[in-house]
Amino acid sequence: MGYSREFIALNLRYAETAVAKTGIGFFEAVSTLTCIKRTVLGAGFDGGTNGERLWKMFAQNPGTNPAETILLLQAQVPARHKEENRVRSGILSATLPDGDGLSLLHFSGDVGEANPLGEQGLKRRAEEMANLLRLLKDHGPVNIGMFSWLLDGRFSTLFPPETEYQDNPDQFFQSLAVWGQYLRADGSLNRERASVLITNSVHPKKVLQGRVPAESMYRMYHIS
Repeated sequence: MGYSREFIALNLRYAETAVAKTGIGFFEAVSTLTCIKRTVLGAGFDGGTNGERLWKMFAQNPGTNPAETILLLQAQVPARHKEENRVRSGILSATLPDGDGLSLLHFSGDVGEANPLGEQGLKRRAEEMANLLRLLKDHGPVNIGMFSWLLDGRFSTLFPPETEYQDNPDQFFQSLAVWGQYLRADGSLNRERASVLITNSVHPKKVLQGRVPAESMYRMYHIS
């Protein structure tokens, strides 16, 4: 999906605030504290030589309009590679277990629903979660985890009470695990939350790391 000018501008403004407060370089702030490189520009910048070349062009031309430059780069980045190492159900997906038996849940940004976390939306998410767990169980995960701002709200009701949470895993600053809170279901900017970030330089929704034994999830969703 393409990201809007407003969303890109919000990322850039946050980077500019970090520069003013810490003295970090602008290019470094954009690379490490926003989701522009990893998410807006995506797979072409995750090791792709063409993407990296374009990104260096951005770094070497600080006099250009950053938002306009990012929009131009976004149009030139190759499409994301299809990920085969996960199972999917509706707008939920989960990675296959890693070497420690951990599977990570993901919430798709391409929702296509007006209120995906409203009362009816949560019922659909619960159905998708149950189906996802049935698919995932064959792969034998030991624990199921998620890193997301969604866990600071209604979405957490899809997890059992014994789920353990930790605040703000900073390694996810560059992903929609943080920045998705500023996107509405139709892809437009959530201006209310954006205003909080601009005013306070703090993300209004916490990014939580949730982790729970797979067996606890199976019991909650009556999967034998």
